Amino acid sequence: MNIELICCPICQSDLEKKSEFILFCDSCNKEYIIKNDIPVLLKERI
Repeated sequence: MNIELICCPICQSDLEKKSEFILFCDSCNKEYIIKNDIPVLLKERI
């Protein structure tokens, strides 16, 4: 997965890979999980 093409849906900042299953936004301190190699970038749970 190329995370250089993915940004935070809240603040549009770059994401960094914190672990194999977590992407992290340093600007808004939000974490996004990665399931089956697919980042889950939902703003909020429905």
